[in-house]
Amino acid sequence: MARRQLRASPGPGHLSAQEGRGLALVAEGLTNKQVGERHGLSENTVKNYLGNVFEKLQIKRRAQVAAIFARQAASP
Repeated sequence: MARRQLRASPGPGHLSAQEGRGLALVAEGLTNKQVGERHGLSENTVKNYLGNVFEKLQIKRRAQVAAIFARQAASP
């Protein structure tokens, strides 16, 4: 199964490919620990990393990541 990634957009909210891959795992429901295991990072590193990405996207909850992915999947 191919992983979805958030589409990159220019500007301060721009996401790198790695950030998009990490958020795809969050959207699938993986915990910070599970994301860390997939990327070879500690759970705390993932927590800090996701906090920075959430700030870029101006979101506060993991459920919002899933909603963003669902909207993008539904759009052409």
